[in-house]
Amino acid sequence: MPNSFFIRPFRPTIILMFLFVSVAFLLIHSCKREFSVERQGRLPVEILDGVLGTANLQGFIFDENYLPVAGATVKVGTYAVVTNSYGIFFFSNISTSLHNTVITVDKPGYFRQVKSMMVMEGKDNFIKAQLIPKVLVKTVEASLGGEVALSSGAKLILPTSAMVDKKNGTPYNGKVNVYMAWMDPSQYNVLYQMPGDLRGVTQEDNERMLITYGMLKVELESESNQPLQLAANKKASLTFPVPSALQTDA
Repeated sequence: MPNSFFIRPFRPTIILMFLFVSVAFLLIHSCKREFSVERQGRLPVEILDGVLGTANLQGFIFDENYLPVAGATVKVGTYAVVTNSYGIFFFSNISTSLHNTVITVDKPGYFRQVKSMMVMEGKDNFIKAQLIPKVLVKTVEASLGGEVALSSGAKLILPTSAMVDKKNGTPYNGKVNVYMAWMDPSQYNVLYQMPGDLRGVTQEDNERMLITYGMLKVELESESNQPLQLAANKKASLTFPVPSALQTDA
């Protein structure tokens, strides 16, 4: 297993196998391996997120059937636009991080998508992103916890009395709706489905490229669709399938 690292753009995060929970967005990554600096023959890269520039950004948003997603809200910092009927969005002459521009995409019925990319100042920059349908997999009692499994073998186990309301941190003891989807690392479209761009930050604050062995998207909500998250002192258990084609290097 490699040295510890942090996944961008979500900082701070939990080292190696981590569980990132937000108001309506619980995003879980499986174990990822970093490329060895020695093996690649490169020195660690300095983090330059604060370097801003003006650039144009456009992109294509598509669904699970590779069809354009119209009406999706796309945000970069304080800027926001909506995709057209062709699933295309445009940002012109916006001020953004040249090293780590973060793009957030929201569309009802789909998981939130968050991508990051390096952009060239004064140039046109393009990105593609695939949205994953937000499907209710199971409902569990917060007080009892429970296991939620997918046909792929991906599994989430929630501990007892672990849920809180994200907005105010109040303990929640009702029913928990679990929305979950596994991203298969052996499929080429995982590059469009996954969050970020497979760049990581080591404990020494150096940037590295990563290899993924699978990811899991999860959102937890109350019966009234209020976003939930794990209490600070609680941990969930995750199981990820590793496709046979990747097991030799895992």
